[in-house]
Amino acid sequence: MQHANGSESILSPGPWMQLLRVRSCPVFRRVESAFTVEFHPTGAVRSVEVTAEPDTFFSIPGRASFAGVKVPGFLTVRSGEDYTGRPEGYEFIPTPRTDRQREAVASL
Repeated sequence: MQHANGSESILSPGPWMQLLRVRSCPVFRRVESAFTVEFHPTGAVRSVEVTAEPDTFFSIPGRASFAGVKVPGFLTVRSGEDYTGRPEGYEFIPTPRTDRQREAVASL
């Protein structure tokens, strides 16, 4: 299924369709300040593989490859401006855990 932001969701076949992968997914960077947490676009686009069952609608565990390194993170859904319930598309926020993963993400 193609989304407005250019991402494409790949679902499993069958009666209980589950999200398997998102192609052309925009990557966002988490920026923390003293009182807020913001997510800024990096301009990068990656294919993201879903790695586990989501615990909420707003956060789906996944991983993407940056400079040949698999980096964990989560997919989130951006809702449209009109709040009709139709998602504008998926976005990926990397959460690197090792120094190698941090270096790969920093290269964006």
